[in-house]
Amino acid sequence: MRLRALFGAVARDLLFFFEHTQFFSDKEARAKAFRTHAAAIHENLHAVMRYEFLRLVFDLPPKAAVINASRELFALSLSELEEYSVERHKARLDASYRITKLLRLPPLPGGWEQGKAYITAT
Repeated sequence: MRLRALFGAVARDLLFFFEHTQFFSDKEARAKAFRTHAAAIHENLHAVMRYEFLRLVFDLPPKAAVINASRELFALSLSELEEYSVERHKARLDASYRITKLLRLPPLPGGWEQGKAYITAT
């Protein structure tokens, strides 16, 4: 199912962003990646007929959660275009955490508190 593949792509990019921010430093590329994911999830979600039935068969998150995750991804893409600050980066980490919860993705390694502690220390 295409939505599962999109969820996997989101997980990959969030993990890459979380662990390798310095290598994923082009904020335009990050914004485009997250915006593309948001649009693709929204598009594919509405292309699926009988989503509520299929979500039970394929163990997908509820439709409302997927819509909210798409909105969070779009907001994350907009925040990528803002100037860097520790507070904004923490907000991006929080958004990433909410997206992983909404889409029921595996947790990012090290946990969010460790990531926030690292950002604060640098």
